[in-house]
This record gives sequence, structure tokens and C-alpha cells, in this order.
Amino acid sequence: ALALQPPGRFGYSEIHLGVAVRITGYAPDDSTARCAARAAFAEVARLDSLLSDYRASSDVRAIASAAPGWVVVGSETMEVIGVALRIAARSDGAFDPTIGPLVNLWRESRTTGRLPSSAAIRAAKALTGWRGVEVDPDRRAIRLRKLGMRLDLGGVAKGFIIQRALGVLASHGVAAAMIEAGGDLAVSGPPP
Repeated sequence: ALALQPPGRFGYSEIHLGVAVRITGYAPDDSTARCAARAAFAEVARLDSLLSDYRASSDVRAIASAAPGWVVVGSETMEVIGVALRIAARSDGAFDPTIGPLVNLWRESRTTGRLPSSAAIRAAKALTGWRGVEVDPDRRAIRLRKLGMRLDLGGVAKGFIIQRALGVLASHGVAAAMIEAGGDLAVSGPPP
């Protein structure tokens, strides 16, 4: 629920990205606060629909489903994958956005209550490796070289999404705000 408190402080929370996303900020009036928060949450939902590995219709899932074929993606997906690949290169693969097969294995293990077998872990590892992601910037296309590879952009996507939501708040007249999503924070100008 939205609550405007003097002098213009507001707080709003919705479930997105699998967590409570909380926006706190300062606005000149209740109408500005409400409009800005709604627009920011709409941006969070829109970007989540592109970048989530949970959503069957996302760009991330389309890339995995098409492997080893190419998929043309939106500019935001291209930007986030580019960031993930730069981090992977700079960390010499310590950060790997192709960890999706291992993440899925551990999600399954959490559900069943049984650890995955060594063979299952080896098979999942064989489907990882950030160098197996190809990018065609001219066509704005991505491909995974092996069938069964999956991206997991969780290490960078949430931060990207909440930064974009801060930009939406600013465009609606809220220049001092904080967004928290499952421990990730993004902040703009200081409180008055």
C-alpha cells in the first residue's frame, strides 16, 4: 500500500523478480508518488519478462530453446548479456552467465530433497562455459553453441532492472529514491 508521509516521503512494495521490491522516495505530492511508483513497477515487470529464466516467454528462455540457433533480442537483453560476458571475461570465468544447467539441477535437488548424482553434475557442467555464448551485435542476436545450455542472468539482471526503475522514477519527478529487491539496492538523490 502506498503511504505518503510528510514531507513527501512515500513507500510502496510489490512482488517482482521473485522477491518483494520496495520503493522508498520523496515526491512533491501523493499523485506524483503514486504515478512514479506505478511506472517504476511496470518497468520492473517489463524487464523481468525479458530477462527471467523462470518465464517461458522471456528472451533468456528463447535463447536456450533455440540453441544452437540464433535469437534476435531486444536492446536491454543484449546490454545485460554484454555486461555478463564482460564480467565473465574479466573474472576468467569465475562469474559465468551460462550456469543455468547447474542452477536447475540444484533447484530440482531443493524440491526433491536429494542431492544430484555426480553424473548429473558432470552432465550439467558440460553445458556451461561463458565462451559458448556468441553475440552478433549488428543483428542484435545471441546464440548458445550447445543444445541444453541455459543462461542465468541473476547475477546482473536484478541490479540492471532496479537501476532502470530508478530512471523511471526520476522521469516522473522523483529524484530522491531507493529501491530494494531481495538485498540488491539502487539509490538516487539524497532525501531532502
